[in-house]
Amino acid sequence: KNLFMPLMTLSLGIALNAIGILSYSLQQGERSATALLPAFIGGVFLILGGKAINQSFRKHTVHGALGLALLLGAYCIYKVVWMLANIGDTENVTVLRMFSFLTTGSVCSGYLILGIRSFRQARLARKEADKATKAAEKAEAAAEV
Repeated sequence: KNLFMPLMTLSLGIALNAIGILSYSLQQGERSATALLPAFIGGVFLILGGKAINQSFRKHTVHGALGLALLLGAYCIYKVVWMLANIGDTENVTVLRMFSFLTTGSVCSGYLILGIRSFRQARLARKEADKATKAAEKAEAAAEV
């Protein structure tokens, strides 16, 4: 069937891995493992996307991935707003942290938008299929009479 959302979930996982690895490698001085958090969460998205390829797991894994993306995106937006409010705090507000939170929040938000559109399209397709089934049943019943 439709592999759009499983492939988007895998793409999100790859993007988050890239953001985490890039953020970690661009750190100056002592490196912090917390810069790799997007990569760790990206690994979870890769697992969910891999499971979602199987039709029987798709609905649950994509819903789980969208829930995780919602939480991660909301947290990143919160952190960006916090950093903008504390822009003078040079110890906690750096360009690299801002980059990491902005890009992570952006890709999660984009994934959420794609997921909502996909669910809406699936619901509309089910409605159309139900209408077609009912029309066929009605025509069949009329033909029997």
